[in-house]
Amino acid sequence: MTFTSRQYLLEWVRIEASKLGFGVVIARVDGLWRFRVVCGLHNHALETKLLHPIVCRLNHEEKDSILELSIIKVAPRNILADLKRKRPESVSNIKQVYNERYRLNIAKIGLRSEMQQLLKLMGDNQYVSRYKACEYKVTVRDIFWTHPESINLFNIFLTVFIIDSTYKTNNYRIPLLEIVGVTSTDKTFLVGFVFLECEKEDNVTWALGICKTLLVDPHNMPNIIVID
Repeated sequence: MTFTSRQYLLEWVRIEASKLGFGVVIARVDGLWRFRVVCGLHNHALETKLLHPIVCRLNHEEKDSILELSIIKVAPRNILADLKRKRPESVSNIKQVYNERYRLNIAKIGLRSEMQQLLKLMGDNQYVSRYKACEYKVTVRDIFWTHPESINLFNIFLTVFIIDSTYKTNNYRIPLLEIVGVTSTDKTFLVGFVFLECEKEDNVTWALGICKTLLVDPHNMPNIIVID
């Protein structure tokens, strides 16, 4: 069979393949799209499920479902289970879910850089953030953020102040400085977080200076500071 355009070929193949329950591979030869049957007989039993990437791809309804579930922070494995529940014949796997979530995140960021997107999300969620840039104001060296509720607790409970750093918490392998306070009932709360360029005195001093600016009374300082 010979077709004058790729569109007509694909349309015919799509109809016939759906009738038989399998997919086909096409190729372009001499400027024309041709479909050649090598052997009209099956030499093996017909598979009940085809795992070719085209067959595994998500439909529009499934993509919309991934978007809605991702917004409410549903784990990818649970998203896949929900898709399988709604459409039992689906052969999509976890890779398709991760790829779709990645595509959604890229579309959400748009032309913004990762740092611009981070600052935007902090502003959208009412976080208080401060950052220190390099000499040419191009690269962010240190960034501090905290929540307004944490600031209120910080101004109420100033007795004990705990500072510690953790590592391997991000793709960039930079230290994450955690600043923790303690309430009168021995409960801890987070004063703020700081991504530091490095753990040098200048960087930590800058972070503590930002904490001081959060105090309503700058003369009312913590009584005890605990470090490791």
